[in-house]
Amino acid sequence: MSRTLLAFPVPPGKSDDDAKLIAEELRTRPREYETARRRAGITLERAYLQKTPMGDFVVAYIESSLEFADTARLMAESELGIDRYFVQAGKEVHGVDMTQPLQGPPPETVAVWFDRQVTSRGMGLAFCAPLLPDAIETARSHVRRTSGRRPLPSAPKTKASPPDRSACHIGVPDSPAAAAIQRSPVLISPR
Repeated sequence: MSRTLLAFPVPPGKSDDDAKLIAEELRTRPREYETARRRAGITLERAYLQKTPMGDFVVAYIESSLEFADTARLMAESELGIDRYFVQAGKEVHGVDMTQPLQGPPPETVAVWFDRQVTSRGMGLAFCAPLLPDAIETARSHVRRTSGRRPLPSAPKTKASPPDRSACHIGVPDSPAAAAIQRSPVLISPR
């Protein structure tokens, strides 16, 4: 199984509505969309709109039973109407020609972690961030040093509970309008 994350630029002059156009069209054609993605080996596809100081991006996360290059080729060469729409809209909205091989090497996964006890998926999170020059080897090195370690080297050494009330409310009586103080579980995951 391959997992791939791609960042597609939203060029200046394109709006949030333009960036969401492809996803909205795919939602209106669920049967075609499902057929097309299964044909390309895709088992999960998510797209996120990310606003950054460098401009906006649509960040796409894809899991496929095929290697990414094969999945991309099947989508680009497909005669299915929804795939042709996807390829054309990608060019119009993002300036990316999906019928051509990616410029440069394929996306590289530098870190993966998942909880083997979790059997369902939530909403997910994907993001893109620039790498400082020569920083990729530092990232790879960190992953090699920390992968599989328990607790994670960056995990807190102590477990602290937040106060029931924020510091600005300590010493101030409860409001009669407040039903109760909210008590949330500790936000530190067990390792």
